[in-house]
Amino acid sequence: MYRQTNIAKVTSIMKVLFVILFFSSSQIKAQEGLFENDDNNGNRKTLRLKKGKKEGSLTTRVRSQKEKPAPTVAPSSSPSIVPSSSPSTIDPTQEPTWTSPHPSPSPTAYPSEDDREYTATAAPIANTPTATPSPPPTVEPSSDAPTSLAPTTRFPTQAPIASPTTASPTPDIVVRFCGQDYKVSETTRLSKIHNHVNKGPNSLFDDLPEGSYACPPGPLPTEIGLLTELTSLFLLSSSINSTIPTEIGRLTKLTNLVLQKNRLVGSIPTELGNLSLLSTLRLGSNGLANKIPSEIGLLGSLTYLDICSNQVTGPIPSEIGSLSQLERLDLSINRLDGTIPYQMNNLTLLSRLDMWHNRLSGTITITHLPALSTLDIGSNLLSGTIPTEISNNKNLTSLAIYNNQLTGSIPSELGSLTMLSVLILPNNELIGTLPKAIGNLNNLVLLSLSNNQLYGPIASELGLLQSLEFLAFGNNNFDGTIHSEISQMTSLTSLFLRDNKISGPLPTSLAALTKLTKLDLGVNRLTGTIPSEYSNLSRLESLSLYFNHLHGQIPSEIGLVPLDSTTPNTLFLNCDGKTSIESCFDDYDG
Repeated sequence: MYRQTNIAKVTSIMKVLFVILFFSSSQIKAQEGLFENDDNNGNRKTLRLKKGKKEGSLTTRVRSQKEKPAPTVAPSSSPSIVPSSSPSTIDPTQEPTWTSPHPSPSPTAYPSEDDREYTATAAPIANTPTATPSPPPTVEPSSDAPTSLAPTTRFPTQAPIASPTTASPTPDIVVRFCGQDYKVSETTRLSKIHNHVNKGPNSLFDDLPEGSYACPPGPLPTEIGLLTELTSLFLLSSSINSTIPTEIGRLTKLTNLVLQKNRLVGSIPTELGNLSLLSTLRLGSNGLANKIPSEIGLLGSLTYLDICSNQVTGPIPSEIGSLSQLERLDLSINRLDGTIPYQMNNLTLLSRLDMWHNRLSGTITITHLPALSTLDIGSNLLSGTIPTEISNNKNLTSLAIYNNQLTGSIPSELGSLTMLSVLILPNNELIGTLPKAIGNLNNLVLLSLSNNQLYGPIASELGLLQSLEFLAFGNNNFDGTIHSEISQMTSLTSLFLRDNKISGPLPTSLAALTKLTKLDLGVNRLTGTIPSEYSNLSRLESLSLYFNHLHGQIPSEIGLVPLDSTTPNTLFLNCDGKTSIESCFDDYDG
């Protein structure tokens, strides 16, 4: 009886506890917003409202009564959902856990004690048959999708649902460089595109073998304008056979643009004027035509401008005088006409100016460039005299004004250019005598005054030019004798005095010029014999004495080449073994 009473008491207590637990559970569900319901397919679903989020934002935790295939989602270019663990470690009693790098736009997370948001998960069902996991669906990323994964709960994760409003990605635009295709998305961050000549970091051409030309003929694509991060575009000798696309004007970060030695045609685009950071612009050795755009004057950072060896026409734009940072300008071998703009005297940093082989006319106006070291304006149609103000360019080391129509005399002021090493004034109409101030040019290495109308004796002051290696006074009207002071020019390797009116005997002092390889005294009025001392000229490769009044025998000791030699380096052309001057050289009456 006592035992039955105890059992009744325990039963009553358990009923009370059951009631308490039932009402407690209901209160907890009400507080947390947790509701259970059956969907149309008989699945038991638990819905939990997310605290603090927008109304109606739900995360579903599905309790599936039977295995269902994974939903099919339209493929996209975004990363696919990947399993959190490899198949070999999957528990056969559990469903596989899939974690997406791009969760759905607004997933409702289960709150935890540390207020972290968790990815929605699917709870496992006990005693359910093990099924082979289906491949993960691919989900379109949303604009507000987090870039990093949210921490996951202890439950296997459910694949997020794709957003139906996500737009498909824009297809990559392909740019073709050097015979290969590159996606703009892969190259827009490039800062340099260099070919084999000048490799650099972030280069499309770093994998080319040294010295190779891997670029077949092709155009420079208009899509080049999309590579807006470029600072250096170096495509020297890359077989580009198109125009320069105007879209290149969009590369506003460009500092170096080298398209030299290609097959470019058409005009120089005015859009280049947009490249205000450009420091180097080299377009030489192409087939570019038409005028140089005045917009070139907008390139205020330019230090090197090269448009040589093209077919550019028209005048030199005066706006070039605005390039205050310019240090080198090469416009040679074109069809430029008109005069030299006086504004070019504003280029105070210019150190080298090449404008040879054009059709420039008028007078020489380059007179006030303090940094100028090289001036080459040969092979043009320049006229007038050599301005005395040219001596204001005190740093000149090379002055070349050959093949023009210059008149007047050589100004003695040139003698103040003491740094001058090259002075080339042949093929003009210069007259007068050779100024004695030429003897002040102690650094002169090359002096050419051939094919003018200069006259008078050759100044003895030339003997002071001990660094001179090349001297050419041919086809003038110089007269008098060859001064003995010429023997002081011990560095001389080439001496050309042909076709003048020089008279007198051959000076024995020439034998002191032991470095001579070429000596041309033909077509003058020299008399006497060839001094035997000339046998010291052991380096001679050519000797011309024809059309003079010389006589006697040719010293057999001269040079190293036999007199009967038929090689190109023979001393006496067409002597054919003859040893007399009369039979080797035609007599010249003057």
